[in-house]
Amino acid sequence: MINTGDYLTSSSVPGTAMKASKAGKVIGIALEPFKGKTGKVMMFVTAFENLAPRLNELSEENQELKSALGRVESRLNKLESK
Repeated sequence: MINTGDYLTSSSVPGTAMKASKAGKVIGIALEPFKGKTGKVMMFVTAFENLAPRLNELSEENQELKSALGRVESRLNKLESK
């Protein structure tokens, strides 16, 4: 399903687009919803690189690293206090 505002990218079928579900090139933004496998959807044509999914991944990784750093600092503080 494509919702209004979803990013669209090129598909393997020439002349067709599909919902962009991961980071990568975007060719347009859906201006109307679409349900089904084939058909037409009005879109605003614009080209850019969609980095939002990758930024979310990096943000999660950053939180994991901060947590790990906190554990290491805690252990270091315990060792230093002995």
